[in-house]
Formats: sequence, C-alpha cells, structure tokens
Amino acid sequence: MRYIKYFLNVLVVCLFLTGCQKNNGEKDFISGNSESNENVGTVENGHKLRSGGKVMLQLTEGVTLDTVVEMPDINLDAVGLYQVVQDKYDGQKLITALLGSMPENVEVEEWENAERSYRYQGNLGENWRNMDGLVFADEEDAKIETEHWNDISSCFPVEYRTNEILISIDSEAKDDDFSFATRKEASDAAGQYIKKITGFEDVRMYQAYSFNYQQMEKTQKKILNTPDNEQAKSEEGSMRSWKEEDNCYWMFFEQILDGIPVLSCRINRQDDLYIPSNVTEVGYTQNGIEYIRFGRSFEILNDKTVKLVSGQDIYETLRQKFEMAIVEGIIIDQMKLIYYPLPTKKNDEGRWECDMIPAWQFRIREDGYMDYIYINAVDNKEIVG
Repeated sequence: MRYIKYFLNVLVVCLFLTGCQKNNGEKDFISGNSESNENVGTVENGHKLRSGGKVMLQLTEGVTLDTVVEMPDINLDAVGLYQVVQDKYDGQKLITALLGSMPENVEVEEWENAERSYRYQGNLGENWRNMDGLVFADEEDAKIETEHWNDISSCFPVEYRTNEILISIDSEAKDDDFSFATRKEASDAAGQYIKKITGFEDVRMYQAYSFNYQQMEKTQKKILNTPDNEQAKSEEGSMRSWKEEDNCYWMFFEQILDGIPVLSCRINRQDDLYIPSNVTEVGYTQNGIEYIRFGRSFEILNDKTVKLVSGQDIYETLRQKFEMAIVEGIIIDQMKLIYYPLPTKKNDEGRWECDMIPAWQFRIREDGYMDYIYINAVDNKEIVG
C-alpha cells in the first residue's frame, strides 16, 4: 500500500464520518436498497451493525468503503473475549483416526525438544478407497493427500499475489458445479468430516474453486512450454492424460467459535510476531475427499463478556488511518467480524497462549494489490505490528 504521509489541508480534514446527509442530498451510508428495508445494517442509533447490511462511505478523498457487513446474528453487547492455548497435533492419534489404524511401516522421527513426527506413504486403506498417498503429522503441521490430488493440484490454473489466489485461466468457470456433487454437497461432506476428525466446534467454507480437467490440461501445456522447462518438455510422457475424473473442488474452511470465525488469513507482521491462522484446505473429487491440510485448534483457558464498540466509532478509526495519506483509488470491499488470536506467551509445554480478540477485518484493494486492516472491536484500536 503506497502510504506517503503529509499534513492534510482543512478541506480533506472535513471529510469526516457522520452518517448524515451530504450537501448534495446523497447519504454517506447506503443500507439495503431503496425498495426494501430487509437485511439492512441500519445507520440509525449509532450505526448498529447487522449481518448483510450494505455500507457505502467515502472515508477520504481517495478511500471508499463499499461492502456488505459479514457477522453472525449475535448480541454485540455480550461477546466473548477468550484466553486460549493453541493445541499441538498428536500425530499418532490423528493418523489412526484418518486411516482407521496405524500402519506398521509408518516412519517415526524423534526431534530434540519436540514431539515425534509421523509420516506414511503408500496405500491409504479402505477409508480412502485404497488410493495411494501421503499422511504426515508433527506437532505443528498435519495433512493427508492422495497421489492423484498431488498430481492434479500441481496444474491448478492459479497464481498467488500476497494473500490472494488469482485464477489465471478460464476464471469464469471457478463457480461451476460438477455432476459427482454440487459445491454445497462437497463442502457439507468435507465440513462434517473435519469436525469428526478434529473435534472443532464448527467450521465454515469461506472460499472455493472449481477446476475442470480442460483448465488443468491448459495449465500443464503452458508450464511445459515455458523456456525454463526445456528438460521437462523433452521427457517422454511428461504430459499426463487428463480425464473428466480429474474435475475437482479446492475448498478453504475457517473455524467458528461462538458463531464468529477465527482468523483465516496468514499474517506477516513487521515485528515478526507469530500470528496463528486457522485455514483448513480440502480437495474433493468424484472419489470424495482426497486432500486435507488441517488448521490448528484452541483450548479455552478462561473468558469474559465484552461489549463491541459501535459501527460509527469503527468507521471513524478507519478514516483516521487514511486521512494523512496521499492515496487514491482504494476500495475497502470487505468488513468481517472475526476472532484475532494475538499470542501473549508460550506455556510450559511450548504451546502459544493467545488472547482471542473480536476484531473487524477490512480488505483493501488498490490497483490489483490486496491487503487487510484489523481493528479491535472492543477498544477500537488498530491491531498493528
């Protein structure tokens, strides 16, 4: 984000958040639509916030807030503020739960001052339709992946930009449903399985992609035809035979605590403080689940009830962040209530203790660049680091 600080003149300072009528009669806040008052995030009474409410606001001359409020239907005067400790994976228990038993030839590695790591590669058994694949777990990471998924996922038509996944081929097809299962059916099945294996209170699919075999075939041709892949291009049989059976969903799930999702974006702070994100990835084909990379769970140590500040106060803090920056064309297109796990210390077992802070996550877009801002929903201060 190109933030160049300067002293603002009086005219820009006057662009403040009130929710009142502008001189031209246009309102700063637009909730719902002009024909219906249903599903609106009302602007009266201190700008109370409701899920599905439309907010449109010119924060500064170059920054526009234009989004729908994402939040559960909860009492904002009674939200939990939790102290938690991050769980470690128990590799032996997890692999047994996934495969139905612990394979005899599983590789076990001992690490100094760390838990054992477990790795098995081979036939995954009846729970996984006797497909070959890999299952791995140590105290920090856990996943299971079939060889088929590993093969096709290497040709997904995507590229990565900061925290965002961009579709590079046939982007209009990313919302397709396939004949073996609709996206909802696949996400429901995956969500139930994740909860069964992990014991998470709840999970919710928040992002998904549909990739058909034609897209992946195009991507593989593109990869093989790049100048850096002359060796791969010359290898006999390097181009796999793509089939309809390779159609797949790639889904991302966030954990839910008291109806509020836990942070699912990966955070890179300038102070290098570790911030745990809780993304669970799932790959789903006509064979069912073929890939899971698990997010980490939390054990609640204690909690208290807090009251969230009003929407008006949050918007004012957001405006103040930008009021002294020379920026233009910035769109804030997401406003989402989450739990932000802020680590406080490691306990005697080496597990991170965190304050699970209710926070508003704002997504910022500028000229193809994307980033996030987090504002503490209790004390109305930006979470920076």
